[in-house]
Parts: sequence; C-alpha cells; structure tokens
Amino acid sequence: MADRFEDLQSPAAEPVSADESSAAGQRANSPGVRRKDATFASLVRACDELVTLSKGEGDKLFVYFSGHGLTNDSALDAEEALVMTDFTDVFTDNAAEVRSLIDYFKAMQFRQQFFIVDACRDVPPWDGKFRTRPIPLVKAIDPNLPAVQQYTLMATSPRIRAAAIGGKSAFTEELLNGLKGASSAVVLDINTNEYIISTSRLFKFVEKQIADRKINVSGDPDKPRWQKPRIGGEHGSEDPEWARLSVDDVDKASLRIFVEPDVAWPNVLVTIVDQFGDENEESIP
Repeated sequence: MADRFEDLQSPAAEPVSADESSAAGQRANSPGVRRKDATFASLVRACDELVTLSKGEGDKLFVYFSGHGLTNDSALDAEEALVMTDFTDVFTDNAAEVRSLIDYFKAMQFRQQFFIVDACRDVPPWDGKFRTRPIPLVKAIDPNLPAVQQYTLMATSPRIRAAAIGGKSAFTEELLNGLKGASSAVVLDINTNEYIISTSRLFKFVEKQIADRKINVSGDPDKPRWQKPRIGGEHGSEDPEWARLSVDDVDKASLRIFVEPDVAWPNVLVTIVDQFGDENEESIP
C-alpha cells in the first residue's frame, strides 16, 4: 500500500522542517516562536501560538509554505492540502487543508495577510480515495471589525504539479529574484526616487517569469502541462508594499529617445508601458 505514495515525490520540494518552510508568519528569532518539525500538530500549535502572542492582530501577516501538496477530491468540494512530515499511507489526514488555514486567519485582525504556497496541487494517481483534514482552530468573523485583506500566490494551477529545476524550486527562485529587485518586479516612485516592490507587481512578476519559462510538469513532452502560478485572495483595491529599494540596489536599464525636429524636444511627453500594461508618464526637459 505504501508504494502508491512514491508518486508524492513532487517536484516542488522534499518535506522540510518548520524552520525551512515557515508555517507561521513571523521571523524565526521572534520572541516565543520555536523551531519545530513540520508535523500537522506543530502547524496547528504554531498558528495558535502566533495568535496568542500577537492577540490576533497586527499590520501584516506572512505565511510561506514550501513542500509537498496535493488535492483531495474524495468529497463534493475538492480540498487542496499541505502534506506535513507525519503524513503516511495510514494517516493521510496529516495533510492540512489550505482553505481552513486561510479562513482561520480571515477571522483575525492582521490587517494585510499574505499566503504563498510553493507546492503541487495535483490529485495523486492512487487507487481509491483518501482523507485530508482542516486545521481544528475555528473562529467566527466579527462583522463589527474591519474586514482583513488577504492575498494568495500559489506556485501552480489547480490539479497541476510544481517543478524543481536543478534541485531548486523554480517558483521560489523567481519569488526571491523579485524580492531582490529584479527590474520588472519594481516600479519607481519619482517622488522619493526609490523603487517599490508592491504585492501586485511582485505576484505578476513571479507569474510571468514561470509562464515564460515554459515548465512542463507532465513528464510527457507530447502532452505538456505547463506550470502557471495563480494569484488570488479576498481583498479590496489596496496594493501593499513589501519593500522599498534605493536606485543603487536595482539593475540599471537604458532608454534612448530620438525626437525630430529638435525644436519639439521641450514639449515631449514620454509614456512607457511595461510588460504588465502599467503606464508611466514623464516630461523630458
């Protein structure tokens, strides 16, 4: 029976410990946060401790998971789940359902919440059905409190695997490139002369980079299935900033403009449309 779980060696990553796949959105050296094996129980305890220590409120919450993932289609609603280190052929319910994790924090007062999941989302080709389970923490949303903003970035599309290339996750590699200030992941704030990494900009960058790499995760060149990250979450029009970088921290790009006749130069207005369709206008003296 255990042989069927060999297919769970997904391209995303090997099962990792909690210090490598941060299940709680705090730094590892934050007060009260302890390193643990990434079991189902430790994930639940980490969430509970986070809420207890913070009183369930704060400006930003970051949740990042890198490891195995799967989709459980044994019920009417398919449930995507994170495969924890104590998942076995008997205890398949040691896979934590993603929706329950997001819903739990939706009832908290972390104003801006970010969930980044680097894991497969396919249905394993096993005989029979299997069970996963929600995290048992439950809290009702208080309609008298401000609604939180949730932003999600999934490494791949529903029912599709995620890839590792050269032993490294392609998705997390591009995410880190964006956070380091890759040129198309940032936009210049002309008022402060700083480059901004915003949520929409970063997520679009990762989505496009993976799509452009044409990563076939089917294992069959004649029947390709392309890895394509998915952006989602329940939020309004806010576009939170992740970081601001100085102009010296971002690779330079050159733009040459030729205007004829020369007398028209003082009236030139340049509109630059980037690869995401965003426009930037600037007058040239």
